[in-house]
Amino acid sequence: MGNSIRVALISFIFCFSVGTANAVDVDKGTLSPGGNFSQFFSPGPGAFLDHLQFDLQAPGFIGSTVSLPLGNIYNINSLSLSLYAGAIGAPDTHLAAPIATFTQVSEGASFEFGQSLASGIYHFDIAGVANGSAGGLYTVAIAAVPEPEVYAMLLAGLGLVGFTARRRKQNLK
Repeated sequence: MGNSIRVALISFIFCFSVGTANAVDVDKGTLSPGGNFSQFFSPGPGAFLDHLQFDLQAPGFIGSTVSLPLGNIYNINSLSLSLYAGAIGAPDTHLAAPIATFTQVSEGASFEFGQSLASGIYHFDIAGVANGSAGGLYTVAIAAVPEPEVYAMLLAGLGLVGFTARRRKQNLK
């Protein structure tokens, strides 16, 4: 009797440990206009849900690339990337639909996307199934490109500074 309970308990623990999901939360901090960063992820075999958070300092266009190697050692199927406004784990973050969602179209593929965003905190939910013999492997790279209005305001400000300096120089004569 005691032996069968022990076997049942070990079987129960094994069944639920095999089906557990991997999860990694990464906060990359502030992303300034013209700035960029990349993050490497290596989930173990099985389903995973990783989160990558960043704080966009100024409105801009976010470009992102997800790279997946092709092979049997590190492989991922059904990779999807969803962009949400708000911090990881914030109460109302997932009540609204994601700002953008992108799904892997073929094994070992890379995909790119761009999205115009206001300043604020955002995060990616990255989900998939790592089915390589050593799990999965992928990299997410993000770059912030300023909106054209930012450049227009910069040029207007420089023009005003130049105009003011010229008037002061003329008034001193």
